[in-house]
Amino acid sequence: MIPDTERPTVYDWNATCDICLRPRSAGGHQKCSKKRQAMRRQEQEPRQQ
Repeated sequence: MIPDTERPTVYDWNATCDICLRPRSAGGHQKCSKKRQAMRRQEQEPRQQ
C-alpha cells in the first residue's frame, strides 16, 4: 500500500494533463484537448463490424 504522503492528491491529478502528463500550467494543451475529444468520440461510436 502507498503511504498517504506519496499518494497524488486530487489537486495534483487535476494539475497534470492526462494526455501528455505535463503540468497544465505549462500551457500548449490545445492539441491534447483535441486528442481527448477524438478519443471520447471513438468510445461513444458503436462498434461496426
